[in-house]
Amino acid sequence: MGHHDPDSIPAMDKAMDLLKRGQAAEAEGVLQRAIEVTRRDHGVDSLPHASALNDLGNFLMAVGQTEGAIQALQEACRYEFPNHEQGTRERLTYLWNLGEALKRNGQLSEAEDAIRLSVQGRERFYGREHAGFAFGLMPLAQVLLEQGRLPEAEQVILEVVDNFHLNRHPWLLRAIAVRAEILKARRADYPVFADVQSLPDEQIAELAQNVIERISVSEPRLV
Repeated sequence: MGHHDPDSIPAMDKAMDLLKRGQAAEAEGVLQRAIEVTRRDHGVDSLPHASALNDLGNFLMAVGQTEGAIQALQEACRYEFPNHEQGTRERLTYLWNLGEALKRNGQLSEAEDAIRLSVQGRERFYGREHAGFAFGLMPLAQVLLEQGRLPEAEQVILEVVDNFHLNRHPWLLRAIAVRAEILKARRADYPVFADVQSLPDEQIAELAQNVIERISVSEPRLV
C-alpha cells in the first residue's frame, strides 16, 4: 500500500486539509511558507511565486479575510508573463479572483477595473468566440448589476449566455440565472425564463438551484 511524501503534497491541499480540521492559523502558515520558498527559489517576479500568492488570496477569501485576500491577489497580479502561455492564462485567473475579492469587499469600481483587465486579456488570448472569454465576462455582468448599471449588465450577460450556449459550456445555467436577475431588475414583469421551457427536467432543477444560490450573493428580494 503506497503513501504520499508529505513534501510532495501541494501547499494549498495541505492548507485545506488543515482548515477542515479547524486549524485555520496553521493552514495560513503553510501558504505563507510556500510564498517564502517560491520567492527564495524562483524570485518575486516568477510564476511559482505569483501562484503561491494566488493560493493564499483564495484561502483568505474562503475564510472571510477579504482585505488580506485583496493584498495577496494584488501582489499575484503584479507581474505579467507575456511570452509564457501558461503564465498568461494563470494571470487572467488571478485578475478574476482579485475582482471577486474586491467585489466581496464592496469595492465595486476597483473590482470592475480588475475584471475588465481580465476580460481584455482573455479577448487577446482566447478570442471573443471562445468560452474562456465569456467566463471572464460573467463577473463583469454581476459587478455592473451591483452598481445598478442595468443596460450595460444586460448587454454583457446576453453575450455570455449566447457564448456558453454555442460552446455547450457547463456554466450556461449559471449565466441564465444571472441573466434572469438582471432582466428582472430592469423590468419587473419580464418573463425571464420564457426561453428555457425546452430544457430537460434535470437542467431545470439545476437552474433552480443556481437561482437559489444567488440569494447569498445578491439582493434576496430580487432573487
